[in-house]
Amino acid sequence: MKKGNVLVIGNSGVGKSTLINAIFKENIAVTGWGLKGNTQELTIHESETLPFRIIDSKGFEPASPMELLTGNKAVKAVKKWSAECAKLEKDDHGINIIWFCVDGGTSKLFPKYIEDFCKATSIWKSVPVIAVITKSTVESQIQDNIQMVRDAFAKVKKDGRSLAKIIPVVAKPFIYNENAIVPEFGLEELIEATNQLMPKGLEAAQKDIASFTLNLKRIHARSLTMIATASAVTVGAVPLPIPDNGVLIGIETAMVNQIAKIYEVSNKDKKNSITKTIIEAGTVGVIAKTAIKAIKAIPGIAIAASVLDAIVAGVIVASLGGVTAHIYEKVYLGEIRKDDTDFVKKILENQSSAKIFEAVNHIVDKLSKGAAIKELPSLIIEAIYNLGEKKQLK
Repeated sequence: MKKGNVLVIGNSGVGKSTLINAIFKENIAVTGWGLKGNTQELTIHESETLPFRIIDSKGFEPASPMELLTGNKAVKAVKKWSAECAKLEKDDHGINIIWFCVDGGTSKLFPKYIEDFCKATSIWKSVPVIAVITKSTVESQIQDNIQMVRDAFAKVKKDGRSLAKIIPVVAKPFIYNENAIVPEFGLEELIEATNQLMPKGLEAAQKDIASFTLNLKRIHARSLTMIATASAVTVGAVPLPIPDNGVLIGIETAMVNQIAKIYEVSNKDKKNSITKTIIEAGTVGVIAKTAIKAIKAIPGIAIAASVLDAIVAGVIVASLGGVTAHIYEKVYLGEIRKDDTDFVKKILENQSSAKIFEAVNHIVDKLSKGAAIKELPSLIIEAIYNLGEKKQLK
């Protein structure tokens, strides 16, 4: 199958490697905190499931006087790759789309940056450009950043370059505070927009794109649950009664609401009563009670009480995250209604018994055999998800 090629370009540190990792869900591009970019050469990324290649360029920096004479390193590297492909008579060696990455956390974009970009990529004047605003973590700044990029490109419009799309993204989820988790977002929109802009014959069938983006949503939900679980483990180690711990309830609520966003389910919809039902099943409901019973049912546990509480807290949140993703995926696919609380209650009851008991036993067994406490969040996610995959939700 012929594949289109997407050139990813942007200053070092703008988040290109993190973006590519998020798309492929593998650490295929090295990321780091250094002043200089860690990607030292042109790298071509592709997979069987993604219908286009992603070309990771060297860090695109404002041109030095020498580069103005000899050409930008990133562009020269791409030209060389394209020429080599042409010699091998490959007919899918051209650049079809450019992702121009802009750091959304800088609050400003110098017109000089856009000018340098247009000069460096002048050989691809007719190629559609998608401006990807990375690190779009502050919702109130997103619209300002979009306007900032639009205005900056407008100033260099004489170049003939125009923007096809501006897409803000968060490539890696994180906890903002105990009541707010920022999920990955924008990646599915970026994939779909890129496919739509591909030349005829290179675009993938819509069903293939839908399958790819659905899988991304599943991975996003799991990543979000992992972060929430790690936070819950920390909270659970504090000597407070788990079902009465308001901080844990805050983590659960934030997680459930953000998983709803991943699956494009609006919690502002009055008909969406299942969110309340899901949250009530967590810390103060059936999942919490089952997790506590599971711990008490294991005889002679030689593990500190604080660790047991951490296990309970983590299992509650991980279980709730897994079942929430399952429920909202069914809403997203149109298999259940937003107000079908009876179905939700049935799923919650089915998931909160044998599965949780088996998961808790698995975690305790791993710890008793020498697993480190710091591995607890990963052990919990492994137990909840792996056991869940063996026992598919009905």
